Amino acid sequence: MFVSTTLASACFSPGATLFTSGDSNNPGLGFVSSPYASQYIAAQFTVTTAISLAGINVAGRYGGVAQDDQFSIAIMADSGNSMPGELVGNYVFSSIPSTRSALPSGEGYINSLNLSSAITLGAGTYWLAVANGSSSYWSWLNSLSSGTPSASSSTFLTSGYLPFNDAPVPFIFNLEGSVIPEPSALGLGGLGIGLLAGRKRRCTGSPQI
Repeated sequence: MFVSTTLASACFSPGATLFTSGDSNNPGLGFVSSPYASQYIAAQFTVTTAISLAGINVAGRYGGVAQDDQFSIAIMADSGNSMPGELVGNYVFSSIPSTRSALPSGEGYINSLNLSSAITLGAGTYWLAVANGSSSYWSWLNSLSSGTPSASSSTFLTSGYLPFNDAPVPFIFNLEGSVIPEPSALGLGGLGIGLLAGRKRRCTGSPQI
C-alpha cells in the first residue's frame, strides 16, 4: 500500500520521515536501475509544504555479491502528465556516500544515502531517479501493490521516460529531513518572542517607554 505522510505546519526534527512509498517489510520484485543495464527507474512523490531533504533510504537487492555502491540521484519536476519533467535546479548528485542494512525479510537491503548538503523543495509533485553503478547490478525493490507512479528510461535524466511496467508500482523508499516553516508562522513566532520579552521587562521592573 502506498503511504504518503501529510506534512503539516508542526515542528519536525531534522531526520524526520517526510514521505514513504511501498512497504519494506513486504518486498517484491527488483528492477535494475544501473548504467550497466541502460535502465533507470524514477518514482513520483508529493510534498504538501516546503521541505529540507537531508537523506534518502531506498530498498534494493543485488544480482551478485553486494559490492561498493556508486549511487546517483536526480530530482525532477512533474511534466503534468504523470511523467518526469525538467531537472529541478541542479539537483543531480553522484557518488553519494551510503550505508547498507539488511531487510528483516532477508530479501535485500535498505541503502541509506547521506546527502552532503540539504535539498530544498517547495510544495509540489516531483520525481526521484535513483541509480547505482555497482557492478553487482543493483535493483530497486517494489512491494507489489498499487501506489505511486513510476517510470523508466534508457537515460538517467529527463529524456525518454515511459510508464514503468504499464502500472503504478510502489518502489520502496522514504525521504528524511525537516519541514521549512511558512513565513507567516515565523512572523507569529517572532511576535511571540517579542511579547515574552516585553513581559519579562515588565516583570523585572525595566523602565517602560
